[in-house]
Amino acid sequence: MDATRRIVLLRNQASTDEDLLSSLGAARADQTELQSQLVADEAAAQDKVAASQARLNTFSDAQQRQQQLANDVESRLDRTLSEAQALESVDAQLADEIRAEQDAIAARMAFLATSTTTTTAPPAPITTAASAGETTSGAPATAAPSTPPATAAAPPSFAITSYSGDIVSVNGIRVHKSIAANVQALLQAAAADGVSLSGGGFRDPQAQINLRIAHCGSSQYAIYQMPASQCSPPTARPGSSNHEKGLAIDFSQGGRALTRSSSGFAWLRANAGRYGLQNLPSEPWHWSVDGR
Repeated sequence: MDATRRIVLLRNQASTDEDLLSSLGAARADQTELQSQLVADEAAAQDKVAASQARLNTFSDAQQRQQQLANDVESRLDRTLSEAQALESVDAQLADEIRAEQDAIAARMAFLATSTTTTTAPPAPITTAASAGETTSGAPATAAPSTPPATAAAPPSFAITSYSGDIVSVNGIRVHKSIAANVQALLQAAAADGVSLSGGGFRDPQAQINLRIAHCGSSQYAIYQMPASQCSPPTARPGSSNHEKGLAIDFSQGGRALTRSSSGFAWLRANAGRYGLQNLPSEPWHWSVDGR
């Protein structure tokens, strides 16, 4: 092979090598760019996953808070409906008012459970029976007398009589025997101060069971577990009230349940603690061993 031909071949090979190197460089640049894009895409995907997980966690937390609030409302509904049943013999009118309030609350719960994103006017505000007849400051209108009237007769004797099992009657108020002596002493002290109190205490749990069967169904779930708001009408679950244990009293004066303006309430607020009874703040007539 002559020198001229050899030079041509070498130049052609060099040109080919240069083209290959240029192609390789371009390919590597493309690979680097693609790799950078893949890293960016992966980071963006991870950000999206993290954002989605954060939204999911927020949603789950909101669901849990909502469920807890619903459980709290159901518990209050149970206790208040049970209280209305216990009040029936003391102040039927007030018992009816409380049941109407709880029916409205149950209806609102049903509304919230079935509502969608469609704008709907909320139910009207609920006025509680406990606030009826109260002053704006919540202070009693009449103070408890510190001493009995000078012409007052000797206070009556409040006997404790057996009723059934551990339940006894103190001047017609049925309570558990463990608090009977304190209730007797309380009634005597109030009478000595010129305050005549009566009321209702123990309520047979079987009565509540019978109501649940009538309003909720006869299965074990319907009687003991179904939320009160799902019954028609709303009905408290058995065991929701201290009345069923004989450890609560709904006090009345003059044939009506106490209000915050009653002299009986003023006297109890000042003295009931000495006899082991506490008031449920939302219900001036309701006094129990633990304020519930």
